[in-house]
Amino acid sequence: MEQLYAISACIILGCLAVFQVALVAGAPLGRFAWGGQHDVLPQKLRVGSVVSVVLYALFG
Repeated sequence: MEQLYAISACIILGCLAVFQVALVAGAPLGRFAWGGQHDVLPQKLRVGSVVSVVLYALFG
């Protein structure tokens, strides 16, 4: 059962990482992240998204 939880957590973290990479690439999904104030993230928030991807990889 623990293995199922670990796999599920890694899948969720992977999906979050893909979402953050899309934000870094300029996808107009900013309204779903970082407070939703921007459709396309400004440079500072893109850096934050890169840091998030690195953290997700470490957590996984």
